[in-house]
Amino acid sequence: MSIITLTSDYGTIDHYVAALKGNLLSKNPSLTIVDVSHQIGSFDIVQAAFVLRHAYPAFPEGTIHCVLVHNRTDEQRLLVFRHNKHIFLVPDNGIATLMFDEIKDCYAVPSENGHINWQQRVADCVNVLKNGAEIASIGEPAGEIERRIHLNPVVTNAFIRGSAIYIDNYDNVVFNIRRELFESVSQGRDFKLYYKRHDPVVEIHKDYYNVPVGDVVCRFNDRGFLELGINMGRAASLLGIKIDDTVQVHFDE
Repeated sequence: MSIITLTSDYGTIDHYVAALKGNLLSKNPSLTIVDVSHQIGSFDIVQAAFVLRHAYPAFPEGTIHCVLVHNRTDEQRLLVFRHNKHIFLVPDNGIATLMFDEIKDCYAVPSENGHINWQQRVADCVNVLKNGAEIASIGEPAGEIERRIHLNPVVTNAFIRGSAIYIDNYDNVVFNIRRELFESVSQGRDFKLYYKRHDPVVEIHKDYYNVPVGDVVCRFNDRGFLELGINMGRAASLLGIKIDDTVQVHFDE
C-alpha cells in the first residue's frame, strides 16, 4: 500500500483538489491519499512548511508527501528528496529549507519544453516512486535550491524575544520559542511573558483546562513550542495577535 499526503493552498471550494486526486488515482487506483491541509493561506510557504513539518512524523516510513503551495510559475522546479526515510515532492520556492535545516540528495524533475503541468508532473513522479524506485531515477541533481531563512528568537540571559509563527484553527498562537530554549535560559527563574499591551503571563500550564474558562493560558504544545491560548476562547482574535507579532519573556535576576 502506497500512502500519499497532499498539502496545498488550493482551498476546498474549487475543483483543484479533486483534479489533483483524479490525476493520482488515474495512474494508481490503489493509492491511499491523505489530506494534510488544503487551507494553507495563498502562497504562504511558511505556514505550509510548519504544518507539514509537524504532520509528517506521524506517517509510516516511505510515505510520499506532495506539496503544491505557491507553485504558480513555470520557472519553479519540482524537487524530490528524502528526509528521515520519507519522500518529499515540493516546488523549488524555499519551502524545503523552511521545513528542514539540511537537505541531502535533492533532485530536480525535468520539465517539458520549459513548462510544468504541476498536477500531472506530481502524479507521474508518484507513479514511479510508489514502488520504491530511487529518487535519482526521476530527476537530476538539483544543485543550489531556493533558500529561506528561519526567524530565530533573540536570546540573552535576561530575556527571550520571539515572534508568532503560526495561528491554528482554534486561534491559539504558536511562538518560535522551544521548551528546551526556554528552560535553558530560565534555569528555574520566575518570568513574565509580555505580548501586545496586555498584562503579562507569569505561569506555564500543562493544558488549556488548567485555568478558568475565558482566561489566558500559556503552555508548551505537543511539538515543544510555546503557545498562547484562551480556555474555550479564540486568543489571536481576542488579543489582537497576528503572525510575526513579538512576544518577550523576561526572567527575574
